[in-house]
Amino acid sequence: MVDPLVFNIQNYSLNDGPGIRTIVFLKGCPMRCRWCCNPESQEYNIEMSYTRKNCIGEEECGFCKRSCHQKAITFDEEGKAKIEKSLCTDCLSCTKVCPAMAMKQQGKPMEISEIIDQVLRQELLSSWRRRTHRQWRGTSFSWRLADQTVKRSEKTPASYSN
Repeated sequence: MVDPLVFNIQNYSLNDGPGIRTIVFLKGCPMRCRWCCNPESQEYNIEMSYTRKNCIGEEECGFCKRSCHQKAITFDEEGKAKIEKSLCTDCLSCTKVCPAMAMKQQGKPMEISEIIDQVLRQELLSSWRRRTHRQWRGTSFSWRLADQTVKRSEKTPASYSN
C-alpha cells in the first residue's frame, strides 16, 4: 500500500464545519473545482510552492538561487525570486534552504499510523484546553499569574526561607 501524501494537518480548526477539530489535508484531489481554496492538493505528487510576499530577496538571502542546480531561479527588479517552471525539476533543494519559507514543499508521505498519532495527540491537547478553560471561565485569570504560580511551585521548601 502506498503511503498517503499529506500537505497539511490543521489543528484547532473552526472553519469547514461545526465544532473544533483537526483536519488532515491529502494530495490527489480529482475534483478540480474552480473555487478550490487548496489548489496545491490537486496533484498527487510532491511539489514546490512559492509565496512571493514571504521572499526576503536576493540581497538579504539568495540561498534558493545558489542551491538550484538547474538555474531555474532568478530575481526580479524588486529582488524577489522568480522560478522558471520550464527549467525547474522539482528537486526541492530550494525549499530546504529558504529561511522565510517562501518556497515550501507541498506534500509529505506519511504512514497512516503517523497521521493517527498526530490527530490523537492533538485531541489530548484539545481536551486538556477545554478542561482548563472551563476551570478558569468567569474569573479574572491571568497567564502571568499562572506563570508566577508555576515558578513558585518549582522552588524547593528550603528556598522559601531565603
